[in-house]
Amino acid sequence: TDAISGVVQLISKTPEKTSAFVTGEIGENKTYKSVIGADLAENGVYAQIRGQRLETDGTPVKDVKNAAAASFDQKGYSAKIGVEKEQYAASVDYSENQGSSDYDNFGKLVSQDFKNEIINVKGRLNILENLALHARFSQFKDEIEQNNSTDFVHSKTQESEIYGQWGFMPNQQFLVGVTHRNIDGDVLSYGSPYQEDIDSTGYYIQHKYDQAGLNTQVGVRVEDNEKFGTHTVAQGSVRYQVLPLTSVYANIGSAFKAPTLNDMYAYGGNPDLKPEESLSYEIGLDQKLAYNISTGLSLYTTEVDNLIDFDGVLNQMRNLEKAKMEGSELYVKWQGENLFTNLSYNYVRAKDKKNDEDLSRRPRQNIALTAGWTDEQYTFSTTMLANGDYDNSAFDNAQIPGHFRVDMHGQYKVNKNVDIFANIQNVGDSKYRTAYGSGSYYINGGRLASAGVTFRY
Repeated sequence: TDAISGVVQLISKTPEKTSAFVTGEIGENKTYKSVIGADLAENGVYAQIRGQRLETDGTPVKDVKNAAAASFDQKGYSAKIGVEKEQYAASVDYSENQGSSDYDNFGKLVSQDFKNEIINVKGRLNILENLALHARFSQFKDEIEQNNSTDFVHSKTQESEIYGQWGFMPNQQFLVGVTHRNIDGDVLSYGSPYQEDIDSTGYYIQHKYDQAGLNTQVGVRVEDNEKFGTHTVAQGSVRYQVLPLTSVYANIGSAFKAPTLNDMYAYGGNPDLKPEESLSYEIGLDQKLAYNISTGLSLYTTEVDNLIDFDGVLNQMRNLEKAKMEGSELYVKWQGENLFTNLSYNYVRAKDKKNDEDLSRRPRQNIALTAGWTDEQYTFSTTMLANGDYDNSAFDNAQIPGHFRVDMHGQYKVNKNVDIFANIQNVGDSKYRTAYGSGSYYINGGRLASAGVTFRY
């Protein structure tokens, strides 16, 4: 997926059969959603089209008396056409979304219009039985216009990639490629104009090995960024099947992240930001138990130089000289014939190494439990989620309390052509606090119940 302007663009699955559907959904707060689509697939040639619309009156975003609701509306469409054969493949897809959203700006509700566009052109050619060449061209356009000022952000990213995959042995594979990216930005922020045009080229090589319960992957990438210089990153991972039901793994990797246009020029932007550089380690274990139970545990550490974070005092993005994230993840899953359950626990402490203080607005703990039933006709699930408290120290001395919420989903398959479904987000209607700013708390909007129907052909 690619998320821009608060809109999640779904990269759709390649159609495998000819079909069509239409979905309608209605919910609280005058929330309406509709999706329509059609697929065509025959002899390796396929086409797909989608259209969607979402609108809601929304809910208040601040915990103040008579706060206005923040509305949102969006509409968009997408199309894809391609061919998938054993020796070659090619596809072109296009999507566009536009709409408007309200947000709080120092206690005042303001709005912005957005429009984004994605184009992808991809191809594959199998030169030999064990050698394939892949190529891709992508373009991402994102435009944001402020309705309460003259400010705007217009950005266009173009990316070209070509890589080859060589399976030189049945259990080993090499991947070699190059990616070129150009980011072009035209920004008016608080009346100050900015223009940026950045080229970046990445060269990478990767080796994979898979045999007799041992899986390894090693890769190196050199990124030559016009604005931020040349950086070399690498990663390595290994997983070993110690016993038929037990596997252990370890990962190590370095990373480089250049500041985005929003980091440099949007609200609170800082054109003098440095790129982030990080080094991560992880070890873990996955274990299958009796009665269809599986469990796993992982421990990880990430060290970051020049972490890009927001300074609430200066109201500006900044670089933290050194930051560290240490955490662990634990899960337990059970799958019966129809019943299922999944329990997960996550702990991570993100801190500024200079003063050993927690980074702002990052809860240390969360735990989630999902349980449900699924068969050929019915699906039902309930998820309970609890988050720990966290501070607001980058902005003030307020403490953000933890919260608990319950989400529910149900679906009934009337027949092969009709599905009826219902969702309840935040069953308890808990308007829990999420942050503090401008003298009041930001809050969750509370319960959102909705129901809908899908017709398929």
